[in-house]
Amino acid sequence: MSRKKQYNLNKKVLKVVGSGLTNLVLGIVSVLDDAYTEAIFDTYHRGPRYRSDLKPASKPLIYSTLNRLKKQGLVQVRKKDNRVYYQVTVSGQTKLLVNQVFANKKRRTDGFSTIIIFDIPEERRKARVYLRKLLLKNGFMNLQKSVLISPNELPKSFFRLLEELKVRRFVTVLSSRVIYS
Repeated sequence: MSRKKQYNLNKKVLKVVGSGLTNLVLGIVSVLDDAYTEAIFDTYHRGPRYRSDLKPASKPLIYSTLNRLKKQGLVQVRKKDNRVYYQVTVSGQTKLLVNQVFANKKRRTDGFSTIIIFDIPEERRKARVYLRKLLLKNGFMNLQKSVLISPNELPKSFFRLLEELKVRRFVTVLSSRVIYS
């Protein structure tokens, strides 16, 4: 692989993942699309691991990470021509999307707050509970059970996550200035 391609690949991987070996390996598999084992090792050892917060990982550690991702249902495995290929599943894509949404929290500078109002029906209860927990974990506060507020901006990937959870039409996002009297 040329240096330029490797550099662009490393930029993509770092944009997709959060921190940690599991997220990094999942991100590499996602970016490579249909990745065989040696390509994953090669990408890991040439690129993103050189971030200051990541320590080098051995091949057995990467193998065990891939195996854990498989057990969690985040990647699927297939064998072809004496090679093992990994591909990210829908659950894995959702996990990457969640990591991407809240990886870089940006505080609003315009004096406004972000308000999220949702009315997700009972048949989508799991998605509703998941969304509420995710927002609370990432700096939102409850105004009411289904109304949350934060001083942070929401990235565009948040709306892709809502589409992935199939709840976009039940969620309203507002920007508003909070006035105390």
